[in-house]
Amino acid sequence: MFVYFSVLLTFALLSFGAVLPHSWTALFIAWVAGFAGLILIRAIRGSSVDLRFLVLVVILMALSPVLGLRYAVGLSAAIWAWHASTTNSAILRLFRFLLVLGVAEALLGLYQHFAAPGWIFGYQNVGSPVSGTLINRNHFAGLLEMLIPISFGLAYAASGRENDPGKAYVFVLAGACMAVALAFSLSRMGLISFVTTMVLMGILIRLRNRDKKFGTALGLALFGLFLSELCGSGLTRSSKGLKRTRATSLLKKRVPAFSETRCA
Repeated sequence: MFVYFSVLLTFALLSFGAVLPHSWTALFIAWVAGFAGLILIRAIRGSSVDLRFLVLVVILMALSPVLGLRYAVGLSAAIWAWHASTTNSAILRLFRFLLVLGVAEALLGLYQHFAAPGWIFGYQNVGSPVSGTLINRNHFAGLLEMLIPISFGLAYAASGRENDPGKAYVFVLAGACMAVALAFSLSRMGLISFVTTMVLMGILIRLRNRDKKFGTALGLALFGLFLSELCGSGLTRSSKGLKRTRATSLLKKRVPAFSETRCA
């Protein structure tokens, strides 16, 4: 299941984040085929299918005309990843793949910064010089921000369960590489959200060592992460709206001057 998820995720990134209608339509068809194939294979083998998974798939298919295929694709990926994590013990393999994917995006972003600003596989992005395979630098920063904690989790697992400090250092180095690319993206909200994530992770680690009520602390930390992301996206939209308002007001002030100059 993780292999199918990884293939579709790679396709989405290589198609510039699946921002075009034909890209997200193809992804939605692939997810529907994956759901149908998984249920059919389980039925043929006589193995049971999680009822919660079936309910979520039915609800998603019913709401997809209302939500639109663009949002249904993301929800499909979330349902598939959740079901795979509950039925498959090889979740660390997915984390390692995501780490490799994040490092590849980071290396492309660093190449764009130092050698070819805005270059994306032969195309030129004039709006965001450092954006990886994505179009918007904020989306690139958000992707790296979600993948950087995975490197720390893998490092923790390597140093604790596997007792391999060398592998842990490699995972930390991969996270540092992604953090550098995140800084070069110059995404203000991405940097703020990253710092907030690191602070909350530090608080979680301290509470885990001192307090037995780790579940409550984890819930509060996740709520804090959600709130920081929500505030970050809201501030980004507000700043863009303010810039557009200022540009419009300046344009209105300059139009009479231009018209008088032309008449003169």
